[in-house]
Amino acid sequence: MAKIVYCSKTDDGMLIDAVEDNILIYDEIGGKVHVLNSTSKLIWDNIYENTKVEDLENLIFDSYDIKDEEKESVRQDMIKSKLVCKFLSYQ
Repeated sequence: MAKIVYCSKTDDGMLIDAVEDNILIYDEIGGKVHVLNSTSKLIWDNIYENTKVEDLENLIFDSYDIKDEEKESVRQDMIKSKLVCKFLSYQ
């Protein structure tokens, strides 16, 4: 059985559950469920109002022990998968 870490409801009708290494977001109004994998959860848990994209990239690089020579390839993968926006990642 999955372990629920936390559960909360936002003012705009979103129900958010952290289940093991994932986050489930249920949009009550739209009737949609969104699942964030462990990498997306890492970003979700560390995003704040003034968080810079570079800080999030470094968090991912550090968390997954990405070597310097692999960083550009990983950055391009994050852009391709829309984990980060190309415009923001190059500011």
